[in-house]
Amino acid sequence: MPRLLSSLGVGLLTLLLAYGVWAEERVVHFYQVNALTGQAGSYGTRSIHGVELGAKHINKAGGFTDTCGNKYTIKLDVWDMANSREQAIAGLRKAADDHTVLAVLGSTPSTGFAAMEPVAGQVKMPIIATGSAVPIKKWNPYAFRVTIASNSPLVSAMSIR
Repeated sequence: MPRLLSSLGVGLLTLLLAYGVWAEERVVHFYQVNALTGQAGSYGTRSIHGVELGAKHINKAGGFTDTCGNKYTIKLDVWDMANSREQAIAGLRKAADDHTVLAVLGSTPSTGFAAMEPVAGQVKMPIIATGSAVPIKKWNPYAFRVTIASNSPLVSAMSIR
């Protein structure tokens, strides 16, 4: 009887592992490219603090779970673009060189976003940013700009994408 229970236990454990009941914890790695210094430092710093606060709350709650039962926590690296086009591109390229990075968050200042937008397609690294000031003539599928929706004609005209 103990041998039978032991065999059933091993079989059950094998099935549970095979179906992901005890899924391993995984990390979602984001790279935040934003201005901490320079003319747009106040905007970038606030954006970075917001992302850091969100990641802290999610991780403190134990992360999040997908529909397959996999648990995830968030890892966040920060790159100061110093309100410089060249530094924004350097941060994007650094993120693209790291195979664990899922996406780049930022830049809030258009100085960085407008410079990173075409490069994101070249290095195939998604970028997700807030703001709506600079118009982009031709978007690539790796760049996303999230803006606040409003009924105001001015804001609607600015919310190109």
